[in-house]
Amino acid sequence: MVQKKRKLGSKGEPEKNYDLDFFKLYYSFIIVGFHLYNSVSQPSNGHLIGGNSAVSYYLLVSGMLLFASFDRREKIGMLTPGRFFIHRYKRFFFAVAVAYLYAFILRRCIIGNMTLKKLPSYLASDIWEILLVKMNGMNNNNGFMNSPVWTISSIFLVGCVFWCFLYTNKRLFLNLIVPLSLIIGFGVATHLESGSYPVWMGITTAGTLRAWNLMGLGYYCYALAAHIRDLKLSKVGRIAITVAELLCHAVALVCMENWNARNFRWTCELFFCIAAAIGFSGQSLVSEWLRHLPFVRFLANFSLGVYLVHRPLLSLFEYCFGAENIYVKKWLFLAVLLVATVLFQIAVFSFEKLCNVISRGCKKAFCTAETHQD
Repeated sequence: MVQKKRKLGSKGEPEKNYDLDFFKLYYSFIIVGFHLYNSVSQPSNGHLIGGNSAVSYYLLVSGMLLFASFDRREKIGMLTPGRFFIHRYKRFFFAVAVAYLYAFILRRCIIGNMTLKKLPSYLASDIWEILLVKMNGMNNNNGFMNSPVWTISSIFLVGCVFWCFLYTNKRLFLNLIVPLSLIIGFGVATHLESGSYPVWMGITTAGTLRAWNLMGLGYYCYALAAHIRDLKLSKVGRIAITVAELLCHAVALVCMENWNARNFRWTCELFFCIAAAIGFSGQSLVSEWLRHLPFVRFLANFSLGVYLVHRPLLSLFEYCFGAENIYVKKWLFLAVLLVATVLFQIAVFSFEKLCNVISRGCKKAFCTAETHQD
């Protein structure tokens, strides 16, 4: 018995891969655990001390999906860099804008005792966060009001640059620029002073360099996934490769639970690469196991919601209960987080629909008939 080729859905897109969606949600909760047990306001209590490495899985998968999208677009119709920018921006903007409003209410209004006098100063800084470009260097080592947005901003910026390179000269980019930039990028990380390494990992311009490195590494994961996909595996072979994928995630979890040193972070990234390639290949049985669950199609959006919502909510819990009591209230926090994430998803959906209605109304009112047809 051999593995069938993955089917294509509408618009030439492959069937949904629930494996990657599930583990993105899984690593979202690892990041929640890291912030819960290692609050900025309190020292680590010994759990998930390297949990911030879970962000690397997001970055790797984002790179893989970008390269896969470009290959698919070569077959069904290419997006110019400008069209890709608009498509990518719309994909992220609604969630980030709603997350900003949510964080603004919790952190600026409730916790920060915001006044009208402070509002212009806040907005002058926060506007770049909402517009997804704060990680281009203008943040100058200043944190985000909703700190997880740095990842979205970096993924957006690096993705746009990657697409421009691919569109202009794919062979030059993949065969020269990507490997050369990875050598330089990881070399920079290696030779940073240990005291500066948190800056490299943290909310700085170096975060975008980190996104470049890992999204670029995603190309090699994507290529590995293609080789795995072409293997004619028996049922036993698919079980074995599924076990290998789960073991990679287990080893990464052990590393994140116990260590936060640079070499252990890179060990996590190594196992993330293998696990993501297996999951993306479609040979793992995890996606088939998940396919029959009723809520599975919401996993990707829910993981993004958990990631964007949890940090401001944690700040509210610190404000209400004290940082030293946060982990004592962990089950209450998780329950509130799940409810807040559902409400967040409803708000994002409603905001996007509202913007689409306004956009169509403006086109109808202010543009010519030729514009409507376009």
